[in-house]
Amino acid sequence: MKRFLAYLMAIPVAVVLIVFAVSNRDPITIAFDPMAAETPMFAFDFPLYLVLFCALILGVIVGGVATWRGQGKWRKRARERRYEAAKWRHEAERNKARAEKLAKQKPALPASTAQRDAA
Repeated sequence: MKRFLAYLMAIPVAVVLIVFAVSNRDPITIAFDPMAAETPMFAFDFPLYLVLFCALILGVIVGGVATWRGQGKWRKRARERRYEAAKWRHEAERNKARAEKLAKQKPALPASTAQRDAA
């Protein structure tokens, strides 16, 4: 069901992107020389849709990296808590095994005071 819904949402998005790419395929000049506006030294011609798609992809990557770095302290805290939980779980299992072992043994009752006096 999830896969069907993903396809159901992806198909209209793909159609819109294809229509956008076809309607914006005219080349534009991307210049990296701010001093020479008429004849820039570093200039490239790319289709507009390619420039916008690359900017979108770059934004998604930068945003993902920033989010991942921002959540670093939470991942560290989760690792520490996971380690601590494993340590406590191990200790609880060890204590449980020790308690079961003691429960199987017959308890040695101390001699009563009358028995000690008679001996």
